[in-house]
Amino acid sequence: MERSELVRWLEVLAPPTRAASWDRVGLQVGRDAGPVTGVCVSVNPSMAAVRAARAMGANVLVTHHPLIFKPLSEVRTDRESGRVLAEALAGDLMLYAAHTNLDVTACNRRLSDLMGWDLDQILVPEGRDEEGLPWGLGLWGQLAAPRALDALCREVGRTLQARSLRLVRGHDREVASVAVCSGAGGDFWPRVAALGIDLYITGEIRYHDALDASAHGVCVLEVGHQASEEPVVDVVVGFLRERLPRTVVVQGFREPEPFEVLS
Repeated sequence: MERSELVRWLEVLAPPTRAASWDRVGLQVGRDAGPVTGVCVSVNPSMAAVRAARAMGANVLVTHHPLIFKPLSEVRTDRESGRVLAEALAGDLMLYAAHTNLDVTACNRRLSDLMGWDLDQILVPEGRDEEGLPWGLGLWGQLAAPRALDALCREVGRTLQARSLRLVRGHDREVASVAVCSGAGGDFWPRVAALGIDLYITGEIRYHDALDASAHGVCVLEVGHQASEEPVVDVVVGFLRERLPRTVVVQGFREPEPFEVLS
């Protein structure tokens, strides 16, 4: 299989047209010519992910977070991003990023499926597809039956294997409706409030957003940025394994979160 064909499949899973206008997605480092020897899938374009790709004989690293997000003013190999870039170029490792376009198509659906929920509404609509159906960031919907807030939060933490949980307790009622948004979705709390959703689950929320959400009666469960996005690695791996030749190894890479919980 050629790298260019792999790129076409990745664009089927996460069309670049679904990415936010400010985002940087697609082929970031390397070339799309030549055969694929293997594919490593990771949340981050880290040196650990590069080494994992090398260890499995892969010449393609697919990541959720882009390595190059802002215009480069320097490439310093005494810093992580510079080392990754230099290593990728020296070893002909292609780096491909699927960020907000993967959020739209797969990340939040995976969270919903993992929890056994049927979240069928778009939280933040961004557009409509060819059939007129909305697409956008986050999902929300009704639970099959109301749940106690604390018990539901603990269940989410266990399912996502979150290293830590932080709850913005805006109210004490039972949870009948839930919204999810992977990554740093804390600033979408006003949309949650407008829809009257009982619990909002996201990767990160800033302090002042948490204050405002609580004041407006919105419950927000912060599960950690990486914990909210790590499940999509399995989605990408499974998607590619079904479409790539069996001779091409496709593996996911999971690295420890940068935060250590002390208490």
